[in-house]
Parts: sequence; structure tokens; C-alpha cells
Amino acid sequence: MEWEELKVLKWHAVDLDGCLADTSLDKLDLDQAKPKEPMLRIVRSLDKAGYKIVIHTARHWGDYIKIEQWLNKWDIPYRDIVCGKLLAGWYWDDRAKNPFCGECKDKSDRVIKGKKRTPD
Repeated sequence: MEWEELKVLKWHAVDLDGCLADTSLDKLDLDQAKPKEPMLRIVRSLDKAGYKIVIHTARHWGDYIKIEQWLNKWDIPYRDIVCGKLLAGWYWDDRAKNPFCGECKDKSDRVIKGKKRTPD
């Protein structure tokens, strides 16, 4: 796949705990968790714009049904759930984006407002 093709991938991976779900390492109970509103708006905007959302989590596959129920309870759009991401303190990834800081915040704000079709 060429680099230009990567820029228009329709899939967006979204972390669950601490990103989409208001949980932390000391409070991982999804039954009590609510979605984080800023990320929920981004996910819904991306879905509305035609992107495919995959929930990618470090949780064990044994939590799949619990995750699915939580997503459905809050009417969060998703195409797939992938469990078993490496649990690490930091992720160094050339494709990582933090929608709440710097340049990425500007891009995510444009996605939410519908001003830009493809976040790059």
C-alpha cells in the first residue's frame, strides 16, 4: 500500500479505557463508566462522515461481551472490537493521534463541525 492510500483509510481505531470510556487503571468497571463526551462527539462525527470505527483495547477477549453491551447501551457506533492490545505506559506510533492537544485538536474540531471530510 502506498503512503497516499494510507491517508484515506476509512478505519479509525479508538481506545476504550480512559479515551472513550471514563475509566482509569483503578476503576475499570464498565458498568459504572460513562462515555467521555469530547471523544464520543468525535466518534459519532467520524461515523456520520462514513468512517469505520474499531474499538481497540488492552482488555482481555473475555470482556468482549461486556464491551459490546456498554457500546450499545450508550449508542456508540462501531464496526468491530479488537481486544488484547499490549498494555503499556506509552505508545510510540507514527500513526497515533491525540484529538485533545495541538494540531490534532484543530483537526478533530473540524471533523466534529463537519468542515473537513478527511482528518489527516
